[in-house]
Amino acid sequence: MKNKIGIITSYQSSKLLYFSMFILCALFTRDYYYVPTESTPLRTMSEIRSLTEENFSKNSLKEVIGYNVDDENNKYTLERRKAFRWLFLITQGKIFKSIIYISDNLFNKYFSDNAIIKTKFQAVIIWLYYGIFLFIIFHFMVKITSHFSLNDTIALYFCYFIFMLSLYFILGRKEGGGYNYNVFETVFITLGLYFSLTKKKIYYGMVCIFAPLIRESGIIISIFYSLINSKSSIIKNKNTYIFPAISFLSMIIVNFDVILDMLNPKFLGFFGTQGQYVTIFDLINGKISLSNIFNALIEIYYSYLIFIIFLTVFYTKSPVQKKIGIIISIYLIIFLLTTPIDQLGIRFLIIPLLTPYIYIGLKETKIIHN
Repeated sequence: MKNKIGIITSYQSSKLLYFSMFILCALFTRDYYYVPTESTPLRTMSEIRSLTEENFSKNSLKEVIGYNVDDENNKYTLERRKAFRWLFLITQGKIFKSIIYISDNLFNKYFSDNAIIKTKFQAVIIWLYYGIFLFIIFHFMVKITSHFSLNDTIALYFCYFIFMLSLYFILGRKEGGGYNYNVFETVFITLGLYFSLTKKKIYYGMVCIFAPLIRESGIIISIFYSLINSKSSIIKNKNTYIFPAISFLSMIIVNFDVILDMLNPKFLGFFGTQGQYVTIFDLINGKISLSNIFNALIEIYYSYLIFIIFLTVFYTKSPVQKKIGIIISIYLIIFLLTTPIDQLGIRFLIIPLLTPYIYIGLKETKIIHN
């Protein structure tokens, strides 16, 4: 007989939690795309519609984001590096364009041509689109955590709590933007860690191919397999070189005409300005006003120190936990060098890594009993 939790079995409670999380993920994106009412201007999803222009192509994208800017002062702006993401942006743009085209024709043919209702319907489809990928992150987070647990139900409850908090307190922070990148790169990070733990090289290799096309930091995923599975020195592990080579080759093939830009450290944001956003280097160099220093220190706590506290408090001598901790540390260093201080949303990337890290720490200290 299955264990009972309250008035339902553990199996039923698991299904209920999965269902409620799917609904939560499907509705979460609604705050990111403005949905009009009768009393507001019709400017819904302008960010999405801008990706569906007829002249939207690789070349036009590069021009829009500053790739062809000749001004030396603007040559390596934050936007310039997005030229590497053209394939992802265009693919997503075509998906959104299809959604809008189909819904436009559907409403024009079968319903009254009510722009408000039609746009709300389109917004719901976009929410569901992102919600599916958010749910994929959650699902594989549970599978990763279950890898270290003898009780799948406990792993599910633990991940449910962590993921719900992460959605609203990390991904829900809009500062700095990048919502679409954060969601999809986190999908690949979660899959990369799962396939590394389960030693599924073919699937992992596919992740390594596509991850850097979402965002340049996707290349970091290519070190997961060798780091997680090496029993001795990773230097002698051939996977240490094979999978990063696959990732770099993927990026070079797709972006062969802009790959030389990576030789300039400012391309990724190192030591460079990021417009209105405050970086750690602005703080070090005293480029922000005294009135903003206090706010910057608060953001440093939320963006870095709190994660360092988690790494310290839950640290044990577990070998796999140490390796996951190294990966988390790499991401934190990359964030420090290349992202604004207040861009907390991008920290969502490390949640699929931090969750099993904390779980292992609790299990090793006997706080969680399997």
